[in-house]
Amino acid sequence: MLHQIASTYMSSGSLEQAETFYQRILAENPDDIVATKALITLHERLGRPESLLKNFERLTELEPGNFDAHNQLGRLLQQRGRFDDARRYFRQALKLNPERTDLYVELATITKYSEYSDEIALMEKRFESVDLNRDRQREIAFALGKIFDDLREYDKAFKYYSAGNQIADEDYSSSAKGMPADSIPAMVEFNQKIKKVFGIDFFRRFDAAGIDDSSIIIVTGQARSGTTLVESILDSHSLVHGTGEAEVLSPTLNSLFTDSALTFPDGSGDLPVESIRKSALSYVRAVKGKLQDFSHFVDKSLGMDAKFGLFFIMLPNAKIIHCDRDPLDQGLSYYFRDFGVQHPFCYDLQTIGWRHRLYQDLITHWDEAMPGRIYHLQYENVISDTENEVRKLLEFCGLGYESACLRFYETKRVVRTASLAQVRQPINDSSVGRWKNYQEHLEPLMQALEAPFPESQ
Repeated sequence: MLHQIASTYMSSGSLEQAETFYQRILAENPDDIVATKALITLHERLGRPESLLKNFERLTELEPGNFDAHNQLGRLLQQRGRFDDARRYFRQALKLNPERTDLYVELATITKYSEYSDEIALMEKRFESVDLNRDRQREIAFALGKIFDDLREYDKAFKYYSAGNQIADEDYSSSAKGMPADSIPAMVEFNQKIKKVFGIDFFRRFDAAGIDDSSIIIVTGQARSGTTLVESILDSHSLVHGTGEAEVLSPTLNSLFTDSALTFPDGSGDLPVESIRKSALSYVRAVKGKLQDFSHFVDKSLGMDAKFGLFFIMLPNAKIIHCDRDPLDQGLSYYFRDFGVQHPFCYDLQTIGWRHRLYQDLITHWDEAMPGRIYHLQYENVISDTENEVRKLLEFCGLGYESACLRFYETKRVVRTASLAQVRQPINDSSVGRWKNYQEHLEPLMQALEAPFPESQ
């Protein structure tokens, strides 16, 4: 009877009532698998991470052969920085399903390897298997690259990273979703168009179009530039709430054009002022949610380089932090991470270099068009002079200094980005000048950072 009542509430969307009845079921029978799985679904929808963890832990005990339960629990623990526990569940999941080679990547991400092991030998053997499909081979290649980088066998690490990138480049960059190198001339032309549209006249026209809200802090930059580190520092302040990658800014900016049937960037000057103001209000509400205890909200939004001009007019008083990093270290970090189709240009060192220059070209334009709007933070400076750089950062954001911002790695927060392992550690300089370990392999990247762009065929 209780199951039927709980299920009825669940189906009707009355989640709180459903939860009450499922809890009653488990109070009477802690081994009830149906109620445990239902509560997992409920707590995912209600956003109750600690309860979710407990229910997954119970499920792995009730169903020790349940691969998904071990896998999901490992990922939840990983996101919370509980790496020892995460490794234990990932390894059990691999025993249950040895074909899930993506778990090798998760293990490599959160493990600092100090010696060769049977696990590594097995991964190398799996990589050479003729029966392994391309996706599985790519996943193991990136994992082995990370492992041999840890072991300081840099040539061997680069061999595996190159193998993974070659597979990814063939599968992504040549597809309709990808960005092959021959698209660079079109991107050069696109940059010129943006710089022409977003000039003095554009900003003068929309001078009063946005809303007066200074609570938003945008942390942006290219991937692997230190954005997660900076967001973590700010989120450790008592007056700041970090939203992670809220993923609402880009859709909001895109909607300005889909709703008006205009095109970007050509139609930007014809946007209705009311639409800009409405979008700004919608975005701020989405970022803040129902939180009332914070005066500032951090939204980490990458890929802003082409659309800074729209954000300038939408929220003229928002703070914008742009993270930058040595292009060789950043380019290498791109190359050493399997982003999937999300960053299709990062599987070829030459294309990485060209894309970096195109990005910096637009950043220079925004600084010239709207001086002072963007606060530039150099990753290497944060590493070498942390307290001073944090003080200046907080001052720019209108926040008082708090020493907790230096202990960001102690803050209990969920991290889902590629930097989830790094931001659980105190600041160190292990990633500064890392490119020197691979210098003999980086000629295509170095040349692309200096040589002329390719011309259209």
